[in-house]
Amino acid sequence: MRPTASPILRQARPGVGAGRRSAVPVGARRLGGVLAVVLIVVAALAVVAIALGAVGRETGLLAARARPAVFDLEEAVDFIADRLPDAVAGHLTHDDVRWVLRRDAELLERATAELAVKGVSGWWARRRERGAAVGPEIVDEDLAVARILQRVAGERPDLADEDVVAVLDGRLDYLRAIGAIGPQVADPKISKRCV
Repeated sequence: MRPTASPILRQARPGVGAGRRSAVPVGARRLGGVLAVVLIVVAALAVVAIALGAVGRETGLLAARARPAVFDLEEAVDFIADRLPDAVAGHLTHDDVRWVLRRDAELLERATAELAVKGVSGWWARRRERGAAVGPEIVDEDLAVARILQRVAGERPDLADEDVVAVLDGRLDYLRAIGAIGPQVADPKISKRCV
């Protein structure tokens, strides 16, 4: 059985039903729909343009910023071993190159840790008070080689001094290649610090 509508609902409401005309013409309703679509498309294009501009600006800033130089031991071993002189490369293995580089890194870490314990900032302040030149520190390569050779004499007597020097020269070439060190400083005011 079908439910019947109540007599209240059957009564026609004033202004509702057949014969009623809309106050807005059909052409205007279509124009409003087209205008809404156009506004949505323009807003989407504005959002995309702003996003592309922001991404492009950040990409430009990152491209201009210098990349940090990262010392990769295995990459350095391969780089140095491929460029060793023939006389050294004939009897030096990748493990020998790796050993020399590890000892060099250990000594460099120890030297920088000693500077941190002494307080490098205090060292700079004391130099300024005395009126001494303050600038970038220079690593004394001869002292670094001497420290490595001292370790070689005690731990690896099979390595010749020339082999160690060739590996350390290759290390400098590798550090230049990755951008870790720059050109030599020609300023005579800079004090020479041994590391």
